[in-house]
Amino acid sequence: MPIYGIWMSTPSKTQPIEITTYVTTLVLEAYDLNRKSQLWKTTTKLTVYKPDLRSILPFMVAASSDYFGINTEKQINVTIREDDPRVLNVRK
Repeated sequence: MPIYGIWMSTPSKTQPIEITTYVTTLVLEAYDLNRKSQLWKTTTKLTVYKPDLRSILPFMVAASSDYFGINTEKQINVTIREDDPRVLNVRK
């Protein structure tokens, strides 16, 4: 309500919200069975709110597929969209 041309309002209330997240890790390794040695290893991590592998696994595989067999020498951060062709290809 206006008081002398100034609008008064109730101050906002702060409420804590608890959010649970999960870190999902996918490790893919390729081996030479004749030499019994590892050829390469790719580790992919994804933080999610719902750890349903059926829905997140295509994103993890698609996001990391460009790096299979390559030494990146560092951590790579990848953003991938739901309509990315690589995701759609993994879902086939």
